[in-house]
Amino acid sequence: MYKRSKKLPFSEKDPVNHPSQFYAATKRSNELMAHSYSCIYGMNCTGVRFFTVYGPWGRPDMALFKFVKNIINKKPIDIFNYGNHVRDFSYIDDVVACLKKIKNKLPKKLNSINQNDPSSSTVNFQILNIGNQNKVKLMDYIKEIEKNLKQKAKKNYIKLQQGDIKESYSKLVNTNKIINYKFRTNYQKGVKKFIKDLKKLNLFFNNTARAVEFINNLPNDKNWWFEEKKQKGILNLKKNYAYLSKSHINDWYKKLKI
Repeated sequence: MYKRSKKLPFSEKDPVNHPSQFYAATKRSNELMAHSYSCIYGMNCTGVRFFTVYGPWGRPDMALFKFVKNIINKKPIDIFNYGNHVRDFSYIDDVVACLKKIKNKLPKKLNSINQNDPSSSTVNFQILNIGNQNKVKLMDYIKEIEKNLKQKAKKNYIKLQQGDIKESYSKLVNTNKIINYKFRTNYQKGVKKFIKDLKKLNLFFNNTARAVEFINNLPNDKNWWFEEKKQKGILNLKKNYAYLSKSHINDWYKKLKI
């Protein structure tokens, strides 16, 4: 949670009533509304707080995508707070593994609660942190990207963004009580896997588009068998490409294309 607090690490039990920006306020509002639903309708509600999730198929506007894309294209990367950020980078595979484990762990009512603890409740409501529980300096993260790309970044250092926090670091107090899971992917492995997968995806899209173009440009042939095979090949490839477009993967790929 983005809060105006110097206390680290961030626990689910910490008061978060002083958000530093609208994004943080919407996250807290969501938790409060979920609690209201639990009160009124008896719904089992679990609020999950993620810590700097990264990996394949993420949002192209996130830092990792921007960094990789700009470094490959020899464009400068913007580094806020002059590179003095610390983050708790959580790889997507570990996050999904945690979610699978908690999906059937329904919240339990408490007989009494701590008014300063947003995660405690007398209704079926709980708040869980999901994070790697490791602090990583932003500049170490960028160095790992450079190492895997075998390319140095052009760095544009900028002041701290208004409303941003300098450090985030998770503590899984409530989560560790209900599931037994230790994150398996450190940031070095995560960055390496991300770049490897991105290169594979780039190759797949390029090859699919080129194959359609190649078949379309084949000369016309009077042999009906050849023409039938040619058209069938085009149809199959276009179906594949159209499916990707319909699922918005094509638009997503265009934004991150390197």
